[in-house]
Amino acid sequence: IRIARKSQRMSMDNLVERMGNRAISKNSISRIERGLLRPSIHTLRAIADACKVPLSYFYDDDVYIGELDFRFAKDTPIKIAEQI
Repeated sequence: IRIARKSQRMSMDNLVERMGNRAISKNSISRIERGLLRPSIHTLRAIADACKVPLSYFYDDDVYIGELDFRFAKDTPIKIAEQI
C-alpha cells in the first residue's frame, strides 16, 4: 500500500482525504502498511481507488503502475540543488 500511495505522491493524510474519510484514520493506514492490521476488502478497494491502482495490485506479483520520472543531479535547478 505504501508503494501505491507514494507512486501517487500522497501522504497518509492525503490518502485518508482521497478516500473521503471512509471511517479510516491515518493511524489505521500506518498499521496496515506496517502489517499490523489487515484491511477489509471494502477498505482495500477504497485504498486502490484512491491510489488509482486496480484492486489486483495488492494481490498480483507483477503489476505495472506507471512510469517514474528521475532527474540527474546535473539537470537539477540550482535552487532545488541547494535545498538538497
